[in-house]
Amino acid sequence: MPPLRSRITTSSDGHWSSELVFVMAVSGAAVGLNNVWQFPSLVAQNGGGAFMLIYFAALLLVGVPLLMTEIVIGRRGEYSPIGSINRLVIEDVAHPAWQGLGWLVTITGFLIFTYLSVVGSWMLAYAVRASVGAFDGLSQDGVVGLFFALAGDPEKQLFWHATFVGLTMLISVRGISDGLEPLVKWGVPIVMGSLSLLVLYSAIFGDFFRAVIVLFEPDISFLTIRSVLIAVGHVLFSLGLGVGAVMAYGAYVRSRFSTGRSALLIVAIDSSAGILAGLFVLSLIYGSGQEVSSGPLLLFQSIPYALARLPGGNAVGPIFFLTIALAALLSAVALVEPAISWLRERRGVRRSQAVLTTGLAGWVLGVVSILSFSYWSFSFTVLGLEKKLGVFDILQLLTANLLLPAGGILAAVFVGWVLNRTITRKELGMSGPLVFPLWLRTIRVVVPVLLFIVAFALPSLYK
Repeated sequence: MPPLRSRITTSSDGHWSSELVFVMAVSGAAVGLNNVWQFPSLVAQNGGGAFMLIYFAALLLVGVPLLMTEIVIGRRGEYSPIGSINRLVIEDVAHPAWQGLGWLVTITGFLIFTYLSVVGSWMLAYAVRASVGAFDGLSQDGVVGLFFALAGDPEKQLFWHATFVGLTMLISVRGISDGLEPLVKWGVPIVMGSLSLLVLYSAIFGDFFRAVIVLFEPDISFLTIRSVLIAVGHVLFSLGLGVGAVMAYGAYVRSRFSTGRSALLIVAIDSSAGILAGLFVLSLIYGSGQEVSSGPLLLFQSIPYALARLPGGNAVGPIFFLTIALAALLSAVALVEPAISWLRERRGVRRSQAVLTTGLAGWVLGVVSILSFSYWSFSFTVLGLEKKLGVFDILQLLTANLLLPAGGILAAVFVGWVLNRTITRKELGMSGPLVFPLWLRTIRVVVPVLLFIVAFALPSLYK
């Protein structure tokens, strides 16, 4: 392996000032779109409180160990995910093929950024539309037409997409201390505070009681093996695992702290965001007499229709869409950091050059996704699923069904079976006679097996 030019933790990029800031940074990367546009419908359709219990168990059994694994890789390696894994492969005399893991997670995160930036740009556009009362008096067909008018207009989309990518790059170019840390210090509390205010609004004007029942009352009749697998799979999407972000952020940690404590705090913040989003979304949807949906249908059709019919919807709409846009921005800066830090190491370029290169590449692929809604749209069928949005759908299927699970499985196997156990134990800060052996067995066997089963079944879970 050619020598890396600089260790990023000693470069001008900076460090996280404390464990709390690091926890907030990873939480910001995790608290993204899935907590809003997927989690509420998953809970509503899979047993409510029973699904929540399974999901929380999966967070502890899969999410926490995997978070600790990725933190260890980044903190011990002190480079980008690619550089960190390359370094650990050399130090622990592992097979060179393991170096591909760094490339896998970095590419996965970058590809997700290319279509996340498109969805984030829709948030910005809808915040403006909501602020001028564009949803007032619209029927459901009218709201649907408004979304397709935006999605089918490449010129409008290009403007909003360039704005979102530009914001991501403006923050990233300032490095950790002056860019990402101020963003997470302000952004995460704003997102959590805004979600809390939105829940208060929905408790007054929506069907809050029904939302609470659906979220927290167990309904065993809807709980199946499929529900359990969905819960385990959602852990990957919800916590931002397998995309290199946690590894990249872990490299900017200067002090040694309890990895387990940090992972538990991250899970707690992410779960709180999911519950708040679920209460708001379900209260709003039930209060407006609609059925629960997911994805873009929920965010850009069902919620605008509900807000148009509830008191104060004109004021709440911009707050909601700006909150979710901020959550998407927190995820976006994390997704591009692995690629940026690798360019800094490998090419020895200034951070501004690495950010510009990554941003332009992401923007170009984002434009391809945008054109998938109009000029470059095409349909295809994969595993019995008909898709109509060309490259946009291909990127989602590729990352969600293949790359994300593969990254999670390989990271668990790499740390559990390949790396030096004594050093790993020291990095984790586990001194007790029982805790580390239990963690090691979990990361060696339980996590890979569960993720493999989920990956195998994933294409059929969301049909």
